Amino acid sequence: MSELLAVIRAKAPELQERGAEIERLARLPDDIVDWLFETGAFKLMVPEEFGGTPLPLPELLAVLEELSVADGSIGWNVNNGTGAGYFVPSFNKETARRLFAPERAVCAGTGFPAGRARRVSGGYRVSGLWRYASGCQYASVFTGNAVLEENGTESVRAFAFFREEVRVIEDWEAFGLKGTASHSWHVDDVFVPEERSFVVGGALWPARNPVYRLSFSLLAALAGGVVRIGIARRFFELAEPLLRPQFQDDARRLIVRAAQNRELFYALVDRFWPRLVAGGTLAPEEDEVAIETARRLVNDTIRTAQKLFPLLRMGALWEKEPINRVYRDLLTSAHAADLAGL
Repeated sequence: MSELLAVIRAKAPELQERGAEIERLARLPDDIVDWLFETGAFKLMVPEEFGGTPLPLPELLAVLEELSVADGSIGWNVNNGTGAGYFVPSFNKETARRLFAPERAVCAGTGFPAGRARRVSGGYRVSGLWRYASGCQYASVFTGNAVLEENGTESVRAFAFFREEVRVIEDWEAFGLKGTASHSWHVDDVFVPEERSFVVGGALWPARNPVYRLSFSLLAALAGGVVRIGIARRFFELAEPLLRPQFQDDARRLIVRAAQNRELFYALVDRFWPRLVAGGTLAPEEDEVAIETARRLVNDTIRTAQKLFPLLRMGALWEKEPINRVYRDLLTSAHAADLAGL
């Protein structure tokens, strides 16, 4: 077990006790954010030369899961923040250092191309309104996709903005994951120099961590998936004492099914990770199968939790009960674009 994993597990009871506070504040408390920065949790994919502590994929997923067991909003935000480390090689090294090397550097952003961009001398003028920037309360950098109009054609390009260039619109009032502060953000005709524009997955220099050999889609499916698995794991832990006696057998079958899905999820990673470590890659069809398998296992786990909820005692219905909050976090997580409608 890694040192970071041990630190998270030791901290988890305290974080779980503060779930109601996180939900009431509708953001992560400042001291928890400070602790996350101190542990390096937002730099688990940032290369060491920029102050990161990159982890192998299985260990990265284990860390994200444990943080999500501790609190869904914490796990969700760390996944979004550390996942932006995938973009590091998409910038030249000088720009990457400026964006990712500061001690409290962390990105927030969304992938939907909700902006418009036009090329000008030295860069681009960009305007847009993006939604669901989890962790925007402490983000130093915002990234967003925009439609670039050039020579009569349109293409999608990503842009990195510093915090002072954006305006956050506090509009996150969701059913669950309230502490993620997943607000909207806006830029109005902001000049972005060429070196702060990028194409997701377009590496300008080789990074040593084999994680970069994953497609961004597969990495997102695995990292986002394990956050849901962690939230679900906490739900099933809290459900055990609340099972109605007459439904014990049915309920325990559901709990076992969720545990099996978790095992299969990690087994999926174990099948292809050694090949990436050895310098290999996944063929496009293998990539697609892995994404679909991960999503299927995660969705089945969420549906299993939904089947279990009616088998619990009435106490599970009270919003201030930890299991109710965790259940709402889990259902909210299912509405993100990577799982919605599946």
